[in-house]
Amino acid sequence: MKEYKQKSIQRVTAISIIGATFAVILGFYLLSKNISHILSIWGESNKLIVYLDSDSEDYIRRSTQLRLEKNILVDKVVFFSKEQAIADFNAQISGYMSGIQNDGALLQVIPPYFEVYLKTEGTLEELNAKAKAMAIEVREWNGVEDVSNGSLWTEKYSRLSQSVSAFFMFLGLILFALSFFVVSSSIKSHLFQRAKEIEILEMIGATKFYIQRPIFIESLGIIAVAFLIGLGVNSALFFYFNSFFENQLKLLNLNQVFQFFNFFELFIAFGVSVGMGLLVTRLTFSRLYRFRHA
Repeated sequence: MKEYKQKSIQRVTAISIIGATFAVILGFYLLSKNISHILSIWGESNKLIVYLDSDSEDYIRRSTQLRLEKNILVDKVVFFSKEQAIADFNAQISGYMSGIQNDGALLQVIPPYFEVYLKTEGTLEELNAKAKAMAIEVREWNGVEDVSNGSLWTEKYSRLSQSVSAFFMFLGLILFALSFFVVSSSIKSHLFQRAKEIEILEMIGATKFYIQRPIFIESLGIIAVAFLIGLGVNSALFFYFNSFFENQLKLLNLNQVFQFFNFFELFIAFGVSVGMGLLVTRLTFSRLYRFRHA
């Protein structure tokens, strides 16, 4: 009974340490993934906003939309009437300013507009150049008040994105190396505490396969449970922050931008975790045998 309790404590300790490690590394990957995604969304390198004159006739609006849709650079055109634009604006800032939907002056300030999505072909620099050229052309059309393409942001976005990616890659490699060390230390400690049990099994003639198989299965179980703990922690944090963004930072629309792990990412992460655990177990067995027969 005492031995079973001791083994259970060893397993719980290993699972807790490895689970915390997986929670950190999965959280870091999720953070870097979403920051890169936010930068790409906010960059808006593939979108133009074409603002129409508030007093323009409906036939001018239809003519402008037709010309935009026929442009070879354009993928999709979405029209927002003045009422839709105000409703969207009000929905975004309702948590900050109440009653703004009743402001009659707002009807004169916010014009109808088109969201023009460009075809995402070529590099970011090429997309930016196309968007700027098209903005200059469309700005001269009859009935168009102004065109926005976020050129100032997109010119800086490429360098910013590269810097952020390089930083996260460097930090990710450090975290991965540290996580391998922590997982390795936890499993080694767990196995070395069972060295006496392995020695007894060898003395009664047990084969290496008979000795190693249950411990490999146990290591696999520890890694799997620890991975689920790390994933569970990140799931809880993800939904908490998503709810926080929706309620407190609605204006930024971060809750619509943040993404969780997809199936492929989870499959790869779990495979790497299991592979790491089995590799460490195998190396620890080799070290145990060398230590015993030295």
